[in-house]
Amino acid sequence: NKMVIHIGGVYGDKDAAIQRFIQVANSLSSKIRRHLIIENDERLFNIEDVLYISQLTHLPVVFDNLHFNILKPENSRSMKTYIELAGQTWTTNDGRQAIHYSQQALCKKPGAHTNTTALNPFIHFIQNELSGPIDIMLEVKDKNRSAEKIQLYLDQDIGAAEKLWARYKYDVMAKSLSIYQAIRNLLKDKENTDFEAFIQYLETAENLPEDIGNEINAGQHIWGYFKNQATDTER
Repeated sequence: NKMVIHIGGVYGDKDAAIQRFIQVANSLSSKIRRHLIIENDERLFNIEDVLYISQLTHLPVVFDNLHFNILKPENSRSMKTYIELAGQTWTTNDGRQAIHYSQQALCKKPGAHTNTTALNPFIHFIQNELSGPIDIMLEVKDKNRSAEKIQLYLDQDIGAAEKLWARYKYDVMAKSLSIYQAIRNLLKDKENTDFEAFIQYLETAENLPEDIGNEINAGQHIWGYFKNQATDTER
């Protein structure tokens, strides 16, 4: 298993801090070193700094897209180039290259992660910045909810879409009956399902404000499943 670490502070002298990190990293036992990966951050050590440290320590580099967008090196190369350069620091024993992917939360400090991973920017990222198989670690507040919708888009699996819909349909109904009905109609075409549209409907509903009337309606639909089993006291 790998543990991702940042380089740390600069303490008034960035070059000296880099050399200290290299010295200490190289003094560690191989038992410890084989678990470590170093990452670019958004404040102090950009991707060029981390790639330089990797050259002298042979520690793999995990590239972070959000940190890169906030703290780019002078004369920066493309994100795709840096992802490929980071990949070259990984050996067979390290496993497949992993990167961090996240999106900037609006109206929050630089580096703050969003509550959910919006699909369209993610699609743009994988189509334009990646050149081969890679493990993508999502840094996002809703954790598995983002992971499962992205996996659904990548797999284009109607069975998985129906399972996802079964779990979230009343969440959608509680926000918007029109979106609820649109998704039902979309999933009827099992041969040509538009998975991107399905996920975008879910995202739109999730971002809508609370609607008391829709909340009550959704609650009444759920109540219909077990009202005949309820006792008078439970009713």
